[in-house]
Amino acid sequence: PVKVEIAAIVEEDFSKLSPKQLAEAPAIALSPDMIDFGRFATDGQPVSRTFTITNNGKSTLQIRRIYTSDPRMKVEVPFRQLKKGKTGKVTVTFDPTGFTAPLLNSRLQVITNDPNLSQTTVRLVGYPQ
Repeated sequence: PVKVEIAAIVEEDFSKLSPKQLAEAPAIALSPDMIDFGRFATDGQPVSRTFTITNNGKSTLQIRRIYTSDPRMKVEVPFRQLKKGKTGKVTVTFDPTGFTAPLLNSRLQVITNDPNLSQTTVRLVGYPQ
């Protein structure tokens, strides 16, 4: 038997939305769009930072997925949707134990139902001491 692993990027199709539906859609805003973990000890404790997601649109923002391929990062998202005008806080925790690269340069993908920005990225940076 042969084991075959398949990966796919699935994007939501917003092309059939009417102008009225687009005007009534959710609108994501991230702050900040880069998280700086600063200088960290590679034998130190995990370091946590937060960023916010705000829905500046007119309907509920659905958080489809927030993820990173970096195994040293853990992401805590205590919500899956934000009503119009609401803000939620996301916590990202970096475990620097055994980190050997000259710098931290990772990405966090945020996938939502915002038809104008369904996929957006938060950069994750820092420097080992």
